[in-house]
Amino acid sequence: MKNFHSPSEGKHIDIDEVITTVLSGNADEQEYIFLEEWLSSSMENRLYYVRMQDIWLISGLAANSAEFDARSGFNKWAEKLQAKKKSIANSFRKHRVFLEASL
Repeated sequence: MKNFHSPSEGKHIDIDEVITTVLSGNADEQEYIFLEEWLSSSMENRLYYVRMQDIWLISGLAANSAEFDARSGFNKWAEKLQAKKKSIANSFRKHRVFLEASL
């Protein structure tokens, strides 16, 4: 079990629980967002997630979850991440144009 301290929430969160909730397809939007932020915070976190996902798939837990679809879950996560990146890039471009215009 790997605990993670969430500064924004001021509490320790069991990241293993969040990961398994996401992998089982039972996560809510807040859990997906939390996992995305946790994954983007370090390479170590991303590697830990990959190991947990491998364990999940190999152990057969995925087969026991009626709603589990790894490809679909990953695609949803990737789409959300891509949308977030586009939003940040657009915001940056708008600020850059504004700054250049004010010079």
